[in-house]
Amino acid sequence: MTEMKYPPWRQRLARSLHINRSQMQAKYYQVASVGSDGRAKNRTMVFRGFLNATHSLLSVTDCRSDKIPQWNTASAPYFEICWYFSGSREQFRISGDVVLLSPSLALSVNESLLGGITKADILKQQWLNLSPTARQAFFAGTPKAPYDENNHAWAGNTPVKVISHDNLSTISEHFCVVLFIPEAVDYLNLKATPQERYLYSLQENWQETRVNA
Repeated sequence: MTEMKYPPWRQRLARSLHINRSQMQAKYYQVASVGSDGRAKNRTMVFRGFLNATHSLLSVTDCRSDKIPQWNTASAPYFEICWYFSGSREQFRISGDVVLLSPSLALSVNESLLGGITKADILKQQWLNLSPTARQAFFAGTPKAPYDENNHAWAGNTPVKVISHDNLSTISEHFCVVLFIPEAVDYLNLKATPQERYLYSLQENWQETRVNA
Protein backbone atom coordinates (compact mmCIF):
# COMPACT_ATOMS: atom_id res chain seq x y z
CA MET A 1 0.00 0.00 0.00
CA THR A 2 1.29 3.48 -0.92
CA GLU A 3 1.85 5.66 2.12
CA MET A 4 -0.18 8.86 2.12
CA LYS A 5 1.93 11.98 1.64
CA TYR A 6 0.99 14.92 3.84
CA PRO A 7 0.98 18.38 2.19
CA PRO A 8 2.91 21.17 3.96
CA TRP A 9 -0.15 22.60 5.75
CA ARG A 10 -1.00 19.21 7.22
CA GLN A 11 2.57 18.81 8.44
CA ARG A 12 2.38 22.23 10.11
CA LEU A 13 -0.94 21.33 11.71
CA ALA A 14 0.41 18.01 13.02
CA ARG A 15 3.31 19.91 14.59
CA SER A 16 0.97 22.48 16.16
CA LEU A 17 -1.23 19.76 17.62
CA HIS A 18 1.82 18.05 19.10
CA ILE A 19 3.29 21.24 20.59
CA ASN A 20 -0.04 22.24 22.14
CA ARG A 21 -1.19 18.75 23.14
CA SER A 22 -1.14 19.59 26.87
CA GLN A 23 -3.68 22.40 26.38
CA MET A 24 -7.31 21.25 26.51
CA GLN A 25 -8.49 24.11 24.27
CA ALA A 26 -6.22 22.97 21.43
CA LYS A 27 -8.81 20.41 20.31
CA TYR A 28 -11.54 23.04 19.87
CA TYR A 29 -12.02 25.17 16.75
CA GLN A 30 -14.51 27.77 15.58
CA VAL A 31 -16.58 26.75 12.59
CA ALA A 32 -18.55 29.18 10.42
CA SER A 33 -21.40 28.48 8.03
CA VAL A 34 -23.94 30.53 6.08
CA GLY A 35 -27.58 30.58 7.21
CA SER A 36 -30.62 30.65 4.94
CA ASP A 37 -30.88 34.36 5.70
CA GLY A 38 -27.41 34.92 4.23
CA ARG A 39 -25.91 35.75 7.61
CA ALA A 40 -22.76 34.15 8.96
CA LYS A 41 -23.19 31.58 11.74
CA ASN A 42 -20.43 30.43 14.07
CA ARG A 43 -19.94 27.84 16.79
CA THR A 44 -17.26 25.90 18.65
CA MET A 45 -16.75 22.24 17.69
CA VAL A 46 -14.41 19.48 18.80
CA PHE A 47 -11.72 18.18 16.46
CA ARG A 48 -11.94 14.37 16.46
CA GLY A 49 -9.08 13.56 14.12
CA PHE A 50 -8.73 13.03 10.40
CA LEU A 51 -10.70 10.55 8.35
CA ASN A 52 -8.50 7.63 7.36
CA ALA A 53 -6.49 8.14 4.13
CA THR A 54 -7.89 11.65 3.60
CA HIS A 55 -7.28 15.23 4.73
CA SER A 56 -10.89 15.57 5.96
CA LEU A 57 -11.33 16.75 9.54
CA LEU A 58 -13.89 14.97 11.74
CA SER A 59 -16.39 16.43 14.19
CA VAL A 60 -19.75 15.23 15.46
CA THR A 61 -23.03 17.04 16.13
CA ASP A 62 -26.75 16.56 16.73
CA CYS A 63 -28.93 16.29 13.60
CA ARG A 64 -31.48 18.53 15.29
CA SER A 65 -29.07 21.44 15.66
CA ASP A 66 -29.30 24.61 13.58
CA LYS A 67 -26.12 23.88 11.67
CA ILE A 68 -27.58 20.84 9.89
CA PRO A 69 -30.07 22.71 7.62
CA GLN A 70 -27.34 25.26 6.97
CA TRP A 71 -25.10 22.54 5.55
CA ASN A 72 -27.76 20.18 4.22
CA THR A 73 -28.25 22.26 1.11
CA ALA A 74 -26.95 22.15 -2.43
CA SER A 75 -26.37 25.92 -2.52
CA ALA A 76 -24.06 26.46 0.46
CA PRO A 77 -22.58 23.31 2.06
CA TYR A 78 -19.50 25.34 2.94
CA PHE A 79 -17.48 25.87 6.09
CA GLU A 80 -14.55 27.84 7.39
CA ILE A 81 -12.62 26.73 10.45
CA CYS A 82 -10.60 29.19 12.49
CA TRP A 83 -8.22 27.30 14.76
CA TYR A 84 -5.92 29.21 17.07
CA PHE A 85 -3.17 27.60 19.15
CA SER A 86 -2.38 29.98 21.98
CA GLY A 87 0.73 28.12 23.12
CA SER A 88 2.55 28.44 19.80
CA ARG A 89 0.58 31.53 18.62
CA GLU A 90 -0.42 29.93 15.33
CA GLN A 91 -3.68 30.23 13.42
CA PHE A 92 -5.12 27.96 10.75
CA ARG A 93 -8.10 29.02 8.65
CA ILE A 94 -9.38 26.01 6.74
CA SER A 95 -12.27 26.24 4.25
CA GLY A 96 -14.08 23.86 1.95
CA ASP A 97 -17.14 21.62 1.66
CA VAL A 98 -19.12 19.76 4.30
CA VAL A 99 -20.37 16.15 4.15
CA LEU A 100 -22.91 14.95 6.73
CA LEU A 101 -23.16 11.30 7.78
CA SER A 102 -26.09 10.21 9.93
CA PRO A 103 -28.51 7.29 10.34
CA SER A 104 -31.44 9.69 9.93
CA LEU A 105 -30.26 11.84 7.02
CA ALA A 106 -31.06 10.34 3.63
CA LEU A 107 -28.13 11.95 1.85
CA SER A 108 -26.21 10.49 -1.06
CA VAL A 109 -22.50 10.40 -0.31
CA ASN A 110 -19.67 10.13 -2.80
CA GLU A 111 -17.88 7.07 -1.44
CA SER A 112 -14.57 8.30 -2.88
CA LEU A 113 -14.62 10.95 -0.12
CA LEU A 114 -14.74 8.37 2.67
CA GLY A 115 -11.19 7.07 2.45
CA GLY A 116 -12.18 3.49 1.70
CA ILE A 117 -14.38 3.22 4.81
CA THR A 118 -18.14 2.73 4.69
CA LYS A 119 -20.54 5.29 6.13
CA ALA A 120 -21.76 2.71 8.67
CA ASP A 121 -18.22 2.01 9.89
CA ILE A 122 -17.43 5.72 10.26
CA LEU A 123 -20.60 6.25 12.30
CA LYS A 124 -19.86 3.23 14.50
CA GLN A 125 -16.26 4.22 15.10
CA GLN A 126 -17.06 7.82 16.02
CA TRP A 127 -19.98 6.77 18.22
CA LEU A 128 -17.85 4.32 20.18
CA ASN A 129 -15.16 6.98 20.58
CA LEU A 130 -17.59 9.09 22.63
CA SER A 131 -17.86 8.81 26.38
CA PRO A 132 -21.16 7.49 27.81
CA THR A 133 -22.01 11.01 28.94
CA ALA A 134 -21.46 12.39 25.44
CA ARG A 135 -23.64 9.64 23.92
CA GLN A 136 -26.44 10.44 26.36
CA ALA A 137 -26.72 13.94 24.93
CA PHE A 138 -27.95 12.53 21.61
CA PHE A 139 -30.93 10.93 23.37
CA ALA A 140 -31.82 14.09 25.28
CA GLY A 141 -34.27 16.82 24.28
CA THR A 142 -34.07 18.79 21.04
CA PRO A 143 -31.44 21.56 21.16
CA LYS A 144 -32.96 25.01 21.83
CA ALA A 145 -36.38 23.53 22.65
CA PRO A 146 -37.96 24.62 25.96
CA TYR A 147 -36.39 22.77 28.87
CA ASP A 148 -38.55 20.05 30.42
CA GLU A 149 -37.35 19.21 33.92
CA ASN A 150 -39.58 16.10 34.06
CA ASN A 151 -37.53 14.42 31.34
CA HIS A 152 -34.25 14.69 33.20
CA ALA A 153 -32.54 13.28 36.24
CA TRP A 154 -29.76 14.98 38.14
CA ALA A 155 -26.14 13.85 38.46
CA GLY A 156 -24.63 16.27 40.94
CA ASN A 157 -25.63 19.67 39.59
CA THR A 158 -25.99 18.47 36.00
CA PRO A 159 -29.33 17.41 34.43
CA VAL A 160 -29.03 14.28 32.30
CA LYS A 161 -31.54 12.30 30.26
CA VAL A 162 -32.57 9.04 31.94
CA ILE A 163 -31.26 6.25 29.68
CA SER A 164 -30.38 2.66 30.38
CA HIS A 165 -26.74 1.77 29.77
CA ASP A 166 -27.70 -0.83 27.17
CA ASN A 167 -29.18 1.82 24.89
CA LEU A 168 -25.88 3.66 24.71
CA SER A 169 -24.37 0.94 22.50
CA THR A 170 -26.95 1.73 19.82
CA ILE A 171 -26.23 4.76 17.65
CA SER A 172 -28.80 7.49 18.18
CA GLU A 173 -30.76 8.56 15.12
CA HIS A 174 -29.77 12.11 16.05
CA PHE A 175 -26.04 11.39 15.85
CA CYS A 176 -24.21 13.00 12.93
CA VAL A 177 -20.59 12.87 11.83
CA VAL A 178 -19.42 16.02 10.07
CA LEU A 179 -16.65 15.76 7.49
CA PHE A 180 -14.86 19.02 6.76
CA ILE A 181 -13.23 18.55 3.37
CA PRO A 182 -10.54 21.23 2.96
CA GLU A 183 -10.04 23.14 -0.27
CA ALA A 184 -7.95 26.05 1.02
CA VAL A 185 -5.78 26.74 4.06
CA ASP A 186 -4.45 30.04 5.41
CA TYR A 187 -1.67 29.62 7.98
CA LEU A 188 -0.39 32.44 10.22
CA ASN A 189 2.52 32.25 12.67
CA LEU A 190 2.44 35.21 15.02
CA LYS A 191 5.40 34.02 17.06
CA ALA A 192 7.88 34.12 14.19
CA THR A 193 10.00 37.22 13.57
CA PRO A 194 8.94 38.49 11.14
CA GLN A 195 5.48 36.96 11.29
CA GLU A 196 4.89 34.24 8.70
CA ARG A 197 1.83 33.61 6.56
CA TYR A 198 1.35 30.87 3.98
CA LEU A 199 -1.52 30.02 1.65
CA TYR A 200 -2.41 26.57 0.31
CA SER A 201 -5.01 25.51 -2.26
CA LEU A 202 -6.21 22.10 -3.36
CA GLN A 203 -6.50 23.45 -6.90
CA GLU A 204 -2.77 24.15 -6.80
CA ASN A 205 -1.97 20.72 -5.36
CA TRP A 206 -1.44 22.24 -1.91
CA GLN A 207 1.62 24.16 -3.02
CA GLU A 208 2.91 26.43 -0.26
CA THR A 209 2.92 30.15 -1.09
CA ARG A 210 4.31 32.71 1.33
CA VAL A 211 2.47 36.05 1.48
CA ASN A 212 2.63 39.14 3.67
CA ALA A 213 1.25 38.59 7.15
